[in-house]
Amino acid sequence: MVFCTLAGHSMVLAVSRLWAAAVGALGFVVVLPVVVLAGSSLGVPTVHWSGVTLSSAELLPFSDGVEQGSRDRLDAARLAHLDSVQHAAIDRPHAGLVMTYTSFARDKVVVETTALSHGLFADLGDRFGGDVTVVYSPLQPVMSTMDLPRGVPRAVPSWWQRHEPLATWWLLVTGFPWYLGAATLVELGVVLLRRHGDSGMGLARASGGRRPARVSAEARTLGRARSTSIGRIPR
Repeated sequence: MVFCTLAGHSMVLAVSRLWAAAVGALGFVVVLPVVVLAGSSLGVPTVHWSGVTLSSAELLPFSDGVEQGSRDRLDAARLAHLDSVQHAAIDRPHAGLVMTYTSFARDKVVVETTALSHGLFADLGDRFGGDVTVVYSPLQPVMSTMDLPRGVPRAVPSWWQRHEPLATWWLLVTGFPWYLGAATLVELGVVLLRRHGDSGMGLARASGGRRPARVSAEARTLGRARSTSIGRIPR
């Protein structure tokens, strides 16, 4: 009987931990990318390991993108530098590049793309540093083959080639350390709380769900008196 109880308890714990692992994996696979995209769109700092930021996720076609502002904010030398960065960034050999433009309000060149990857961010960070920021625009269409970056074959790429969904998903899961660290801490907290709850449930089941009865001092004294009187034999 005891063996069956312990075996059943072990099975329940195994199923519970498997379920917790599945929920945690689902959080990383689905929830974390959504949180990264939402955070970047809401203005939460979304910085890649390379130092390049993801400014926003434009999930509507022909959206306004990042505010450009007025050219009067910057001096001539800075304008010339950003202009050279803008022309060089669009020529990088990465899938999904749609356009580049200068945001004078942010003092950066905006790289708009339909695909994200560690290679894209690392390359932009190495070549341009903090002069660029990325906007994810997965619904932006290619108007014509002339809109493609130089060096790319003049043929309309497939949806998979333009969006690289696996590379995009992998970047959103592992590319932003602050989000990744926060998600890991939350996951560890959930696992610890669940393990604590499982251990408490195991103790309750091992005791058969019964709590030890609390007997008052008066009841104990009365019980001893009754046992003493019963044990006496009249002479």
